[in-house]
Amino acid sequence: IMPLKSYSDFYVGIPEYGTSTRKITSIKRATLPRIDVLLANKVVNAGDIVYPRDHEDETGILQADGSVKVKDKSGQESILSLQAWLKKVYDWPSVATYVYTMHKSTDGESDKSLSDLREEYMNTKKDEE
Repeated sequence: IMPLKSYSDFYVGIPEYGTSTRKITSIKRATLPRIDVLLANKVVNAGDIVYPRDHEDETGILQADGSVKVKDKSGQESILSLQAWLKKVYDWPSVATYVYTMHKSTDGESDKSLSDLREEYMNTKKDEE
């Protein structure tokens, strides 16, 4: 085996510390409205009926502060946050609140998730701008 005259063909150029080869682009993320904004803009209203997806028998009544009034199996009422209520129903450590909370339709349409209602609200808001 003969030694090489130059090792340059076998080296990979590594940029100096602190330099980057990728472009820096500004990321613009939309802040999605929370339940208090949905209530304030009448997307949903206090007193509306909500239920966890695939658990239509576990209904709750949406409160003005965004919490839910529910009855447990013994008939006792309690007020819980949406997140706490869904965790209790599903027995999961965390739940995608807006995806798994369904809003009971009052106008005969099919029920929609809070996520769908929020998306519709964002689209109408975007169209107004």
